[in-house]
Amino acid sequence: MADRGHHSSDDGHLLTKVFQRGSGVANAQGRGRRGGNHFDAPRYERAQRHPRKLRTLRGLTNVHCVLLALCLALAGAARAEDWSAWQRAYDPAMRARFIPVELWTGAPWDGTQEIRMAPAALEFGPRGDKNIKGPTTWNGIQVYERLNRDKLQRFAIRDDRTGLGRVFDSRYPQLGCRGEVKFPLGRWKQGEVREYQLDCARGKRPLKVTIEEIDFVHDGVPHSLRFHWLFMEGRGRGTDMRYVYSPLRGLVDVQGNE
Repeated sequence: MADRGHHSSDDGHLLTKVFQRGSGVANAQGRGRRGGNHFDAPRYERAQRHPRKLRTLRGLTNVHCVLLALCLALAGAARAEDWSAWQRAYDPAMRARFIPVELWTGAPWDGTQEIRMAPAALEFGPRGDKNIKGPTTWNGIQVYERLNRDKLQRFAIRDDRTGLGRVFDSRYPQLGCRGEVKFPLGRWKQGEVREYQLDCARGKRPLKVTIEEIDFVHDGVPHSLRFHWLFMEGRGRGTDMRYVYSPLRGLVDVQGNE
């Protein structure tokens, strides 16, 4: 333990300031407002205590400060994002869950197990150049609009309410399919496969949707969903795709033959 009577060079520097302030020293050349070397006892007592606090603070390195700030930020984020509604939607015994529209839009969800066109205003993508907005009315139906740079898509809920699909795609304005399921909605189970026959501009086309991960953690976000989307048995660009959606994020990962 250090001797209380011993002072480091830092201590001496602080004591010098005490004497300078007590004597009214105006600058480094020693021009004072008042004459004499007046000793300020209260300041001296505080200076004796101050170096110990100063040394304690120096013990916190920059790395420690950064780690502390990161922990506080993560704790704040954890408090801000409440996963309880998403947890209630999953039945671990049955390995089934209710999938709301809000998982696709990235909007907050109150846990109401109802297929509805909830308000959406999501920006996503690595450059923030994609967005989902709506609902709005188009050709007499309620749709969401998804914009990816110059590509516009409109999505509506399928009549049987088992999914959300495109009713318009600016890339193929004349080649749409009625009743598409681009995103599953409602109650689905782990590994479940549903097959559809879509009425398209060029005739019937097969679609198969398979749930690969009904409820899992993706990139630190719980209650994410992964499914396989297979259109026309994978013949053609963008017909064999795997999508991952996460609560409050929307689409977070996509892989396939685009």
